[in-house]
Amino acid sequence: MKTFDHLKGFMPTPEGMTVTAESKMSGDTNTIVIPGLTNAMLMEWASGTNIQDAMPDLSADHREFLMTGTTPSEWVEMEAQANHDVAWDMFADDKSADEVADELDISIDAAASIWKDWKQSQRGKQDGFQTPEPEDPIDHDVSDDWAIR
Repeated sequence: MKTFDHLKGFMPTPEGMTVTAESKMSGDTNTIVIPGLTNAMLMEWASGTNIQDAMPDLSADHREFLMTGTTPSEWVEMEAQANHDVAWDMFADDKSADEVADELDISIDAAASIWKDWKQSQRGKQDGFQTPEPEDPIDHDVSDDWAIR
């Protein structure tokens, strides 16, 4: 079942429709103009038609915004964070910056920057400055937390 709770407002404009939505990724409220979007398209989508069928002429980014409220820049940030996390794992496996850049299809400068961050984190661990991992909340019997005393 489709939910549209993240969609906050629509305003027809000569260019199409101004849409305000809350991003399901960040919680930010974003407003964009979607050229060519009509009330008829929105009604067809709301009635159960797949968005790509109800709005075939809209860009994939605009359809994604309608479905999730997520902007292209939020997707770029999320992908960059994912690349960063994967690169750290690759450096931990003794991969070179060149190998990381090739495998993740990022620039050598980006890989080198991530490597510097990773190397600095490793120095902190060796020097005893590692931030302790948070306690796993499932490591103990939670029934004791709610025992009647």
